[in-house]
Parts: sequence; structure tokens; C-alpha cells
Amino acid sequence: MKLTQEEKVNAINHHYRKEKFFALLTRINVTFTPTERMILAWFKDLQAYNASIQYLKNRLSEYGSAQEQLIMIYNDKINGTEVWSDHITAINRKHPKPPRLKDEEI
Repeated sequence: MKLTQEEKVNAINHHYRKEKFFALLTRINVTFTPTERMILAWFKDLQAYNASIQYLKNRLSEYGSAQEQLIMIYNDKINGTEVWSDHITAINRKHPKPPRLKDEEI
């Protein structure tokens, strides 16, 4: 996989924000140059992170407000129905959690 310069920079920045170790290296003025393999691994980690954020945004936009959900739950309790549960299940199936990257894939 060939990454653009922008993709490399994004992957490095994402990784540096995640890793406190590199912040320590920066504080003690140690020069560290990541390898292409490390950058590629970090880029895949960034893609997985972005996918996880996107699925959450999709789900949250369709769930409805907390007030709407509470009304559904209340009506389900009163009417003996499962509208809320069916609603949430349908959204979760429509926007499944993305698979986690395995170490072998990096």
C-alpha cells in the first residue's frame, strides 16, 4: 500500500497523540524517525479509529434523542410492545461495529 504524504502525516500525528512514549521522547529531545512499516501500521490504526467514529455517528444520528427513546420505552412498558428494542436492534444491524484490525493485518 502506497500512502500519500498527507496520509503519512495524519497517521503519524494520530499515533503521537495516542502514545505518551513519544511525548516523553520529544521532551528529552530524542530524535525519532518512524519507518515506512511503522507509518503504514499507524495509518491502518487511524483508518480503524475513523471507521469506529463513523459508525458511532451513524448510530447516534438515527437513535433519536434520549427523550424520544424514553417515551418509546415507557409506551412499550404500558402497551406490552418492543418498539424501542426493535428500533435499536435495526439501527445496530444497519450500522454494525467495524472489525478490529488484527496484528497480522498490519
